[in-house]
Amino acid sequence: MDVPTVSDVEDIELYDRLEHRSPEVLCRVFNHFYFENVADHCDPDEYDPKGWRRLLADALPEETRTWLQTYDQIVNENVDRVHAVAHLNETYDVPEERRDPDTLYELAILIHELGVEEQLPQFIVSARIKQNEMKRTWVLSEEIPLSNLSEKIDSFHESWNRRENRTKAVLVQQELSDESVASLQIFAEKGAGVTEELTFEFREGGQGSDTEIPERPELSTVRYRELKQIRILLKVESGRTLVVFTDEHRRGWTGVLNGFFEHTFGIESITSTIDKQTVTEATELRKEAHESVDIDDNPIEKMTGLINDRSEAALDAVDNSPHGAERKQRLKTKIQNIELSGSEIEDDPNLGTEEFRLIGRTNLDEVFKQVDIEDGFFQFLDRASNESLALVLNVDGRHVAARKTGPQSIDGSRLGSETQLALTYFFDQEGVL
Repeated sequence: MDVPTVSDVEDIELYDRLEHRSPEVLCRVFNHFYFENVADHCDPDEYDPKGWRRLLADALPEETRTWLQTYDQIVNENVDRVHAVAHLNETYDVPEERRDPDTLYELAILIHELGVEEQLPQFIVSARIKQNEMKRTWVLSEEIPLSNLSEKIDSFHESWNRRENRTKAVLVQQELSDESVASLQIFAEKGAGVTEELTFEFREGGQGSDTEIPERPELSTVRYRELKQIRILLKVESGRTLVVFTDEHRRGWTGVLNGFFEHTFGIESITSTIDKQTVTEATELRKEAHESVDIDDNPIEKMTGLINDRSEAALDAVDNSPHGAERKQRLKTKIQNIELSGSEIEDDPNLGTEEFRLIGRTNLDEVFKQVDIEDGFFQFLDRASNESLALVLNVDGRHVAARKTGPQSIDGSRLGSETQLALTYFFDQEGVL
């Protein structure tokens, strides 16, 4: 195929947008949109990067923009690539060689190659939920009625936004819904006042970049309120409802969430009614560790054995997972290197202790070699309440507490995406969706 020169390319803006994209990705975009028969294809080395850019911008401008729009939606929604790929691999029949996209651009073209671009909104919801379900899944001990949800949301809008003296508007959008699952996106105005910014008057009203610039532009002031947003997944199970938030729901959302759930579902004070979901494997690991302190001559050895048993089961689960070979190996390496690095006790009435931690740089044995506190430490753990005790694990160089509500980094910072994924296998956590 003849490749046009830069001067022949009409859409220079699109040509420029493709800069820094690899020939491999650009070739995949071309092959997918150009050839009707999948057996026909070009190889990445047939053209240099500039050649691929010129080819796509000239021969497939609309299709290329479609691919870029998919990428933009993924980026704008803050979709995490690792969790998104995990969801994609678990849900669709992804070829082995396509299961480990390195960039969101590759993920975007993979969505088109699988022919699921029409399900992009559902994919985004599922990916966002997957990346938050380990730390933001809560339980309401009753079933939320999801029937006639659209009408209930309309009624809430009328009640909230039309109420006298209401200063901040709220919008609830229903994304997914059936008898047992619903996903909602909530937008709310934030801040105490209105933001003002200067602009040129001719740019107001959503005018595009093709608008003719006047010789002497007039200044205008744009007044607006910034918006915050949060997604909520509701999954109704036998006698309870799982509630997953994509952001911290207790930070600035209490009033809106309590008002919405009370009006829509008749549930008062939802933010104080729900409980954090417990993780069965973490609870059992804590219980077995507590028992080992009381009955074993060498509790460190016993705890290490418990961790190794969990690791072996997790390795088998990874082997049977739909991830690509490279990701499987990275996950297995993280799991194989998990070791006991300490213990923590929080809010223990038996000991009058608000918080206690002993954590080694790598493991507890190193601490006990330096200071003779081993007997006192295990006596302390033995007297602690089972509910307040948690093991601390060294996971990929980070200290993670195996609390009953799931693994949490000791310093409160976010764990890496693959580390989170490895821990879901270690604690045998089933996905909400």
